[in-house]
Amino acid sequence: MKAGRRFWMAILTLVALGVAGGVAWRVELERRFGWDALAWTSGFFWTVPVVVALFIAWAACFASVHNRAGFVGALMAFFLPGYLGANIALHAVFGRFASTFSFSFALVIWLLIPLSFCLLCRLLGAPITAVKTICSTLLFVLSWPISTFVRDFFEERGSDDFIHALKSGFIVPFLIVSLGLPLLPYPARTFRRKAASIGGCEAGQAS
Repeated sequence: MKAGRRFWMAILTLVALGVAGGVAWRVELERRFGWDALAWTSGFFWTVPVVVALFIAWAACFASVHNRAGFVGALMAFFLPGYLGANIALHAVFGRFASTFSFSFALVIWLLIPLSFCLLCRLLGAPITAVKTICSTLLFVLSWPISTFVRDFFEERGSDDFIHALKSGFIVPFLIVSLGLPLLPYPARTFRRKAASIGGCEAGQAS
């Protein structure tokens, strides 16, 4: 597969996975808990492990790593503490005893999730730069206000706040895309390598 085509295929499948994850979250919430019930705040969503498995499969297909088996195993191990950290952060913000301290604590955890994910992928050989890490982290954190803003155009139920952005599933695509962003196989890197290799061959033939 050509580099440019592979790049756009990775983007399209990542966005499709994000949208499907958001829809699946919303369908599960409506069918299992109901929109007006509060049981969803303490319930386990089976959408989460399914989407995580699909995301790992996507990463294994498109990430530029040498040891894919080790990469998949490390991602599987990462998402358990990642899920627990996200759950702690959400309860700290939306819990009954939420405060300025709990919000700051949750923000630190929320920042650490994409940062540690990018660091892990970097250690496993993925070509993740500081710019990619910053972009991933910013989108992961800004997913809350962005999804709240987008939801306002499509839905009128509930208030325009962060908890309804989560409840409605609108935040899910942004979170998934933010984690997949640093793993995208950017074609420019491949083109430069090919050009360098061709130039080296031509220089060798000329000499």
